Amino acid sequence: MENKKVKRILDWYMGIIALMALASLIAKYGFFTSQVIKNYLFYGDYFIIASFIANSLIRLIFASRKAEYISSHKVQYILAFLFIFQLITFKLFFITPEFKTILGALRLVSITKIYIIIFQGYILFELLMQLGRLHQSITKFPLPPSLLLVGSFVAIIIAGTLLLLLPRATVSGKISFVDALFTATSATCVTGLIVVDTGTYFAKFGQTVILLLIQLGGLGLMTFATFFALIIRGELGLRERMLLGDILNIRAFSKIKSLIKSIIVATVLIEMTGAILIYLVFKGTPPAGEGGLYSSIFHSVSAFCNAGFSLFSTSFIEYQSHLGMNLIITGLIILGGFGFVVIADIWRYITSPFKDKFRRLPHFSLQTRVVFSTSLILIALGTVIIFTIDYNHHLANLPLGTKLLASYFQSVTSRTAGFNTLDIARVHIGTLWILVILMFIGASPGSTGGGIKTTSFATLFALIKSKIKGIGEVNLFNRRIPLDVIHGAIMVTVLGFSVFFTGALILSITESAAFEHILFEVMSAFGTVGLSCGITSSLSTIGKLVITVIMLVGRIGPLTLIFAIPSKRSEGKFRYTEERVMIG
Repeated sequence: MENKKVKRILDWYMGIIALMALASLIAKYGFFTSQVIKNYLFYGDYFIIASFIANSLIRLIFASRKAEYISSHKVQYILAFLFIFQLITFKLFFITPEFKTILGALRLVSITKIYIIIFQGYILFELLMQLGRLHQSITKFPLPPSLLLVGSFVAIIIAGTLLLLLPRATVSGKISFVDALFTATSATCVTGLIVVDTGTYFAKFGQTVILLLIQLGGLGLMTFATFFALIIRGELGLRERMLLGDILNIRAFSKIKSLIKSIIVATVLIEMTGAILIYLVFKGTPPAGEGGLYSSIFHSVSAFCNAGFSLFSTSFIEYQSHLGMNLIITGLIILGGFGFVVIADIWRYITSPFKDKFRRLPHFSLQTRVVFSTSLILIALGTVIIFTIDYNHHLANLPLGTKLLASYFQSVTSRTAGFNTLDIARVHIGTLWILVILMFIGASPGSTGGGIKTTSFATLFALIKSKIKGIGEVNLFNRRIPLDVIHGAIMVTVLGFSVFFTGALILSITESAAFEHILFEVMSAFGTVGLSCGITSSLSTIGKLVITVIMLVGRIGPLTLIFAIPSKRSEGKFRYTEERVMIG
């Protein structure tokens, strides 16, 4: 073990260095700086990196079991070694005149830029390692998981707001605080409602901030922090397992470690595959806006995280009849809306026969069956109803194939994704109400989407069905649903309606838009969908703040928010006399 006093001093010192590193990155990319300032920042990076490496060496010196310590921190030491080796190798090459000539002839980046990329890459890695250490400290506090979850989202939103306020975040160099807060909340809560056009108003730095907020908000800061804590230590404590188990709603604490790794790996693989496929479509049929590799990555992450942010002013209306793009985007949305537990279950089902040919094929869990069947039914019903209602209205002038494709796309995206291939302001009012219902139901638990969730909807449907049949139990797929799950579904639905009606009431007073458009906007915010009839940018300051709060409540869930409020909870010492009241 390390000397505790030295460890404590190093922790404080590295905390200061981490803040310096963060400030250095923000100064470089968030502000317009002179060459003199850039030089100072570059030399500052030398000091920051030297501190990171010295910290690793000092901790190793004071470790009693050095081999074991290196083994438990191998990723950190491997990258530190590679960084030093790469720096020395480049230095030897760069002093060679022949190499400089070749570099110039190939018109590659300058030596200074290569240095900067290496330096900042290593600094970024070390900052992520600090996030893992911070997670370890936070989990020691005796705070309820719901409060930590809410706090993590609020922290991301505050950081995102401050970053979007920086001069280089926008093309004009300025944005109001309310608009920055609204955009940061919309990105973090993977909603997609916008008050300014993402592709034209924000510069590349601002768009990248939005992209990072979407990724962090989609997976959760605690998930990322736990992943980097695993990289540092290779293991999780019981308190961390219990905390993540409560946040991810998993009771098998032994599976937390493997699930966290699966979540990150699955996310990277799915988003990379989506980005490649979108890029191939862009190469074949270039969009009117930006359609390069960066745009492909942006839209892939936005689709999988069910965020709905697009760099195109008209979303995907330009690809309304493109079968490939429609299937790619909806495929990413559906996978993101399933939830990581369901994705892991499906992956286990697919790969199990290849692991052992004598092993019995595993059964899907009840959650997977409920999520998959409910999602399939909602997508199919939504497609048919939208197609029928708008057949002679907004879809009237489109070919039959495009009508079906647009109806299918809107049915999928309305369940928390927010992209659109139809002008929502022009669809039939009946279609608006169908979209409101789909937005209220939303995605599935443990996913990147919002709403009351498909499992809550399925549970309530099963409850009504059992009461009609006179059955005393609520069953789904030959499984009895526990009473606390039924109560949870009822509470989520009632609280969801309460948030919706309260928001609609306030906006009907503060805004002058059509009432159906106000209802649609509020439900889009609660369901973290991002579809709009076009009134978002014209909302008053109060209206924007109300929608901001609703987006946050919709993302974390009204039930989680209530549990996050500190209060004394105790079991009653006695039971009251039972008496019936009339219902209905």
